[in-house]
Amino acid sequence: REIILELSARQNNPDLSPGEAALCRAAAGLCFCVFPQKGDLKAWCVQAVPPNKHELMRQRLPLPKSWWGLRDADLVRCTGVEDAISCHPGGFFAMAGSRGGAIELAWIASAYKFSA
Repeated sequence: REIILELSARQNNPDLSPGEAALCRAAAGLCFCVFPQKGDLKAWCVQAVPPNKHELMRQRLPLPKSWWGLRDADLVRCTGVEDAISCHPGGFFAMAGSRGGAIELAWIASAYKFSA
């Protein structure tokens, strides 16, 4: 998340090479990051990216409201992701049992941006 925010903040820097500028523009369009859970729990996380490093309590795109606060079978039923574990009641964080499941959650959530 920090790298995405750092790159996003640099997108209008006129001193960037064309490749760097393209990377920064791409980072500015990202809504979610996926990473492994730290600790003993073997899970993967999906975290909504904030608009910038000064607004960490907001998200570029929250997870779908229909997911908020759901766990286990309820979240699986709602998302169709077989190893979905939980979604935070605030809609900024979710977990799945695998990397593929977390990516699928992020992909589905991203689709809401374009269908809403």
